[in-house]
Amino acid sequence: MENKATFTIALERNDGVVRAQAWLKGTVLMEVHETLQKPPGSIEVKLVGKEMANDRKKGFHLPLGSNRREKEIFGESRVLQIISDKFEGGSFSYPFSIYLPASIPPSMVWGDKKMGCKIKYILHASIDGFRSVERELRVVGPPLSSQKHPFFLQPTVFPLKSKLKVSQGYVILAVKLEDSHLGKGGNANVSLSCRNKSSLSIEKAQLRLTERIEYATRQGTRKKKKVLGKMPDVSLSGLVKHTTGRASPMQHEPEGVDGLDYVEMQGDLSFRHNTVRLPVPFKARCSYKGDLINISHQIEVTLLMKGKTQVPKVRIPVKIFDPPVLETVVHSPSQAKIDEVATTMWPRDDPTCVHSGADSTSSCGTPSIQEELTAKERTF
Repeated sequence: MENKATFTIALERNDGVVRAQAWLKGTVLMEVHETLQKPPGSIEVKLVGKEMANDRKKGFHLPLGSNRREKEIFGESRVLQIISDKFEGGSFSYPFSIYLPASIPPSMVWGDKKMGCKIKYILHASIDGFRSVERELRVVGPPLSSQKHPFFLQPTVFPLKSKLKVSQGYVILAVKLEDSHLGKGGNANVSLSCRNKSSLSIEKAQLRLTERIEYATRQGTRKKKKVLGKMPDVSLSGLVKHTTGRASPMQHEPEGVDGLDYVEMQGDLSFRHNTVRLPVPFKARCSYKGDLINISHQIEVTLLMKGKTQVPKVRIPVKIFDPPVLETVVHSPSQAKIDEVATTMWPRDDPTCVHSGADSTSSCGTPSIQEELTAKERTF
């Protein structure tokens, strides 16, 4: 069969790039060099997506491949032709289309063959179950929705203490993120409002966009964190950077935010008096949570206080997507509309978000990825 017939796969896009939430369209081209007396059976295409994780082998006593894991995350096949009679020689073409749902993750890779993780997609063309040709595709994420998902941290008290645990007053911080769903190449618009009720000076505000990658091998979970973007010294007009009235060293955290401060700070956020544009680089990976791979992103807002090493910090969970494109996207008829969702964190809320004083943070936690082992060892 190998000598009598050959396959090639032609796609609408020659570069092999395909977007989730759209159709993959192409043609299987078959050249039959001589008449096939035995019916070749079915001609089929199949698209397979996999999560893959690998780690360096620890110890020579471990069998080869014991540190590798693999899980199929997408599989879709099409039978293009069933041939039950002899097949005359010639050139034949079989068009196909496969819909890629918005839920599948984009292609990605980190590390190398010895240590790292990847998400990859392979398109196979086969005849009667015998794989004849395959082609790797690069899947990009669905276009970023125009619907916004703002995030609010309501005015929250952060008590300040010295290294000797002596109270030095408190600061009140409020944060508004215009949209927590960010597109590569765009900006995260962060508005800040602060009231200083302590005996310390606020030297500056610092913003960072971070990316955290976790991947689970048979040796355990590996973690990597990197800073994608940073605004190290934010000095904005209207940001209160010194005390509005020196506090007694024994002053305790108030039970709530003063009504006037609350109204003024809400006004700061609403009118965007102190807004920072934090760039989102194209090199960022899309956010994703799978069985083997977890890619999460946060914006960290930190107030650096004079004479202190422990500072108030807020971590805002965000999601990064591929940017919108100027192309017609064919939506699945069963694709549900995503409603706009605003996330608001109140000072006393604590279901998934935790906030506290100077030596800790306000954040939404991201659970670790699952540690179950796959039933079968595979190669990376």
